[in-house]
Amino acid sequence: MECIKVSSKSLGKKGIAGVIDCRVDYGITTPGIDEINRIVREAANIIGLRGRIVFMDNESIGGDYIIYRYRLYQDEENYVSIRIVRWKDKVFRLLFVVPLRLSSLLRKVEAETSDQSLGKIIVDNEDNKPPGQKYIPDFIIYRILGQPTVDPLEYRLRIDGLVEKILEYSISDLYSLPMKTIRRDFHCVTGWSVRGVEWRGVPLEFFYREARVSSRAKWVYFTGLDGYTSIVPLEDYLAEDALLALYMNGEKLSPEHGFPARIVIPHLYGWKGVKWVYRITFIDEYRDGYWEALGYHPRGNVWLEERFKTD
Repeated sequence: MECIKVSSKSLGKKGIAGVIDCRVDYGITTPGIDEINRIVREAANIIGLRGRIVFMDNESIGGDYIIYRYRLYQDEENYVSIRIVRWKDKVFRLLFVVPLRLSSLLRKVEAETSDQSLGKIIVDNEDNKPPGQKYIPDFIIYRILGQPTVDPLEYRLRIDGLVEKILEYSISDLYSLPMKTIRRDFHCVTGWSVRGVEWRGVPLEFFYREARVSSRAKWVYFTGLDGYTSIVPLEDYLAEDALLALYMNGEKLSPEHGFPARIVIPHLYGWKGVKWVYRITFIDEYRDGYWEALGYHPRGNVWLEERFKTD
């Protein structure tokens, strides 16, 4: 089990001392609630969190994965919130949200963790980068739900939801649309950033105009070919440098970077930018995407350090 502890001043202002984000791999065939309970207890013990664990609820997201919510009580009122995600037959992610009033638990975790599996993202507030970020030479590639196989002849990007006109584009259609090039730093919510990435693609605002989106639309929901989803406020979708990116650093997107198309909104954390995107849906009410269901922020503004929900 590998964990990262995320803590920052902005989380503290929201009443959160820190979040321990753990990647696990329990390849259990159709785990039941008893198995899920055991996994939660094991993970809490490994990182040194003790207390009474209480199951709260679970929620199916998109048909392929389920979020289970627990509380780890330290006394009758104070608890650590726990979220665990199961995708198909595997449990692979746990998040422990520690409130500010239990900040001593984080120090205890660091003291009791003798190996190197628990790291800390160092908060760094240099003027030329967002708070909590550290620049690294190149991307860390995430394929949280696996890397899909894309058939270039079958692929279609669909624009739907609260629109007057549903749109569909093949790959060749996308390459023929008006494009712009931007160069922006890329920021991952786990604390790493890459300087000066060049993106070329179709401004997202183009699809908004072409589909004639209803004034009732407030949010935009993205879906990737791997089943991954994310959501952003309409105002961020319409940002001047928000793109449906088709090129990265002068080359067509590689498969691991989201070929044929990915969402790029530079002022939001990278988890908002769905790779292998095939559907853009305009909606009037908020709904969780993949990481939002696990406790990540509805918006995810990098400069405001909007990493996590408060509960």
